[in-house]
Amino acid sequence: MYKDCSPLNWNVFCKAALPLLCNVDVGEKTSVKRKMFMAALDVTILEKILS
Repeated sequence: MYKDCSPLNWNVFCKAALPLLCNVDVGEKTSVKRKMFMAALDVTILEKILS
């Protein structure tokens, strides 16, 4: 039952996270993929994205 909902859950998560990543300013013009990588490496950037 739960495995049937996982693609839908992932889709909702991605649609919610994308605007957060697009709107955050990390000091330079960077792609969303790069922002995701930077957030994985640095907690302060992750906090900027989530706040």
